Amino acid sequence: MTKLGDIIKDTNGKSYKLLKKLGRGGQASVCQVQELGSNKLYAYKSYRANKNDIRENIENLIALGGLKDKNGQRLNTVVLPLAIVPGQNDSFGYIMECVDLKDYTVLKQAWNKNKYPSCEAVCKIVKHLAEFFEALHGSNGMCYKDINEGNIFFNPTTGDVKIIDNDNIGYSDKVTIKGTPNYMAPEVVLGKRNPDQRTDSFSLAVYVFRLLIGGYPFDGEYARTYTIKNDMLDADAAKVIYGSDPVFIWHPTDRRNSIENVSDPEFKAAAKYQAARWKRLPESIKKLFLNTFVENLPDARRAERASDAKWLKVFTELEKNLRACPKCRKKTFGESEECFVCEAKIGKPSATNSGSGTPGNVQPSVQSTAAHSVSGVLISTAEQKKMVALTGKVKGSDISKQLPAQDLLEIIYYPQKNVIGIKNIGSLTWYVVKPNNETVECPPGKQVKAEVDVKIAFIRKQVQLNVQTVK
Repeated sequence: MTKLGDIIKDTNGKSYKLLKKLGRGGQASVCQVQELGSNKLYAYKSYRANKNDIRENIENLIALGGLKDKNGQRLNTVVLPLAIVPGQNDSFGYIMECVDLKDYTVLKQAWNKNKYPSCEAVCKIVKHLAEFFEALHGSNGMCYKDINEGNIFFNPTTGDVKIIDNDNIGYSDKVTIKGTPNYMAPEVVLGKRNPDQRTDSFSLAVYVFRLLIGGYPFDGEYARTYTIKNDMLDADAAKVIYGSDPVFIWHPTDRRNSIENVSDPEFKAAAKYQAARWKRLPESIKKLFLNTFVENLPDARRAERASDAKWLKVFTELEKNLRACPKCRKKTFGESEECFVCEAKIGKPSATNSGSGTPGNVQPSVQSTAAHSVSGVLISTAEQKKMVALTGKVKGSDISKQLPAQDLLEIIYYPQKNVIGIKNIGSLTWYVVKPNNETVECPPGKQVKAEVDVKIAFIRKQVQLNVQTVK
């Protein structure tokens, strides 16, 4: 057992003096140490018991010599082990960089102590995290396994990030931890799979949701009612609401777990606040949440969950298109019509500052009058100024290879009104964005009028159909 003032030596032959304690957990403690000779300060984490499974992870990380992004640049967001320090009875510790976290905070503290980051800082935080996971997953084939808000420190002013607890980083075949409740993917909760890169993607989405909204993606009316009727300490209860039957609180069709009109009086204020933030959220971010928590939530579809690269791309675009709110003067997401900070109406973005384009970041792509061979329905005005009706059923695969081959929509012409309707004959509810930017739902069996610039998003596959007029 080492004590303050003792000298320790790592496997590279460097010696350090233990100066002071920095923290203590259930299985390890952290001290500040000073390298003899250089007098440089480091941190030393020591385990009080034999942890050979974690030691293998640590040795692999040391061998990496740091994580690099796709451009070969070393990431300074992650604090990785530098050298092993052998202990008694097969115990061990390791040396790592000593980071000054004076200006940093964790997510819970940011919400509780009014240190919430600006929209500009939020973009940087998510970009840093996406770059970290892209490097971890893509370049090295490893996974984090235990993403949670206690491991991620950020500067709420600058958006800089430090990820400091990395003992469990490794390959998916080595299970050192299952994860943190509320952050684990359903397949991990149910014990179907070990933590891996796909479950990391799920956990990253949970963190970003917490960062932007304040709540958890599955903490709604159904989950709370279920836990009241069942003992929350019972693992079977958690397996249902987070494993076998998780329902996203903003699921477009299954509203069982909605946070609107919740019955829990203590949750009403928080739910109202979260709902207001969701309403102001840019559509491109909502799309990624729906991708992860609705469409690709099942184990069979987990490979389609929003990737690290997708999060990086969306927040890079959002950062480029931030605009100043005329009321609070703070920068807000340029894609939205309301300020994300103060809720003021700021109107549609101008042509020169239009965020990421159409909702879902999918641009119009109507190329010809053949309704069954293009990704849109073309409504044209002939020389006689009569509407040309492209009537009939359209299969999903006719619109996009991402959609199933079943009938998806029917184009119906009403000659007495000279109107074309697009009827939903599929099994999923659509999101319809009207020309005034109002979003409404179109459930199966209903139809929408084909007006200029109407946009139909087929939620399950995130394929968007734009309706335009060509003269």
